[in-house]
Amino acid sequence: MDLAGARFDDVSLARASIIDANASRSSWTDVDLSGARFRDVNLRNAKLTNVDLRGVTIADADIRGLTIDGVRIDLLLARARRR
Repeated sequence: MDLAGARFDDVSLARASIIDANASRSSWTDVDLSGARFRDVNLRNAKLTNVDLRGVTIADADIRGLTIDGVRIDLLLARARRR
């Protein structure tokens, strides 16, 4: 599934399964992703802002450059791994 550069604004994708997708450079604002499942997804340089991530599962994903509410997640994880 090609979601590269897609914009998701003020929608509910609760409990969605997003599998084997390219969502690079996508933008997610005011989105309900609670209980969603991401597997084999390219989230490189995606931006999530004010997104409900309760219960979300992300597995086997490229998260380089992914930001959630302005925080670079790849850098945060790298810093945590060094401790």
